[in-house]
Amino acid sequence: MENDFSGQTEIKLLEVLASSGSLFESSISLYSNIIFTLVIITISMMVMSFCSLMFNIHLLQQFVALKNSALQFIGIELNRAEKSVKINCNWLLLTKGSMETLEHTFRSDIRR
Repeated sequence: MENDFSGQTEIKLLEVLASSGSLFESSISLYSNIIFTLVIITISMMVMSFCSLMFNIHLLQQFVALKNSALQFIGIELNRAEKSVKINCNWLLLTKGSMETLEHTFRSDIRR
């Protein structure tokens, strides 16, 4: 009888160990799925960051090109009688509205 009781105990112990082993295996599988998902998210965020950096560099280059191609003037001279303005040795004819706008905007800076 004693051997039977001990056999039953050993069987129960083996069953508990087997169930804990399968639980351990399922938890390891779950953790590996979580780690794989986190790695995929991390890689996608790194790619997005790299693309964002490249986009910012491209925008900076465009702004520099725009700044270099913008109108840069050394001097400006307004001739009210002829309704024209001289910018960097180039004379431009103005309409009446443009002339009034320049006079109003640069009233303190423009001298006849």
